Amino acid sequence: MTLVSEDPTLPSTKTISTTSTFGPLRFLEWQTIYETEHPFVCTLPLQPGVPDSNIVLRTRTNIPIHDVRGRESDFSLDQHGFIFVRDESLKNFDNFASKEDIEKTVLPAMEKLLKRVVNDAEGVFCFDWRVSWTICTCRLGKGRQSFSVHKDA
Repeated sequence: MTLVSEDPTLPSTKTISTTSTFGPLRFLEWQTIYETEHPFVCTLPLQPGVPDSNIVLRTRTNIPIHDVRGRESDFSLDQHGFIFVRDESLKNFDNFASKEDIEKTVLPAMEKLLKRVVNDAEGVFCFDWRVSWTICTCRLGKGRQSFSVHKDA
């Protein structure tokens, strides 16, 4: 399949694969405690003996992994629970070590983006955020891939 790229950093055309690869991924494993308590991970300091998580992950093998480049518009929040959004407002932001800069620059930009792409959003409130250092170091060519199913905002 040939894709004509709108990204100026990529060649104007490139061939992409429509085949899948298969690999192991970790998924949340259902626990009966989730009937009365939501799955959680707490990143705050806790008293000794207080659990910081009730998450149990299970590795499943031979999970199909698809390259969706060129098909980003095929996905919708209503049908798939996620979308791909191209947004250039933070492309030059790189001070992920500064909590102040993130709260002053990134969070308002994310609020504006969410209000724009989520049709029914009347308001957006960020109650928790954290920097994924794996992503930051990957952008610098030093990172590693994740094997846990997750979302990145």
